[in-house]
Amino acid sequence: MNILTGIGKWAKLSNSRKRNWLNAAFVLLLIGLALRLLPFAKFKSYYIKTTSRFPRKPVKDANIGEVVWAVESAAQKLPMTLLCLPQALAVKYLLGVADDVVVHIGFNKEPTKDFQFHAWVEKQGQTVIGSLPTYYQPLWVWN
Repeated sequence: MNILTGIGKWAKLSNSRKRNWLNAAFVLLLIGLALRLLPFAKFKSYYIKTTSRFPRKPVKDANIGEVVWAVESAAQKLPMTLLCLPQALAVKYLLGVADDVVVHIGFNKEPTKDFQFHAWVEKQGQTVIGSLPTYYQPLWVWN
């Protein structure tokens, strides 16, 4: 896609979609950089402090798809690799304070596959982002 096509697509977005995308891009960049620069235990501590210091209102169920779209779209366009974990953490933060939004981290349990981790988000038991292949075993749940 050339730059003019990208600008044309951006111009056609609603103000709400533009705002969601920019919020997602900002959160993804912060999370992506922090995951690269900090040991995971320190990152987790900062993430918890930040999300409690700057809580967000819960997103209505009807708008969850918009948040997921914004995160997935921004993750594809930003100039760094932002795979499942930063996307899952960004979605959790952007969905706001809700006890039923949970980040799962798991590993593949199929012996013929290379050992890999995967992160996904569930709300009320339904996967929101990070579609889960059946051969992944949940390892850790982050409320």
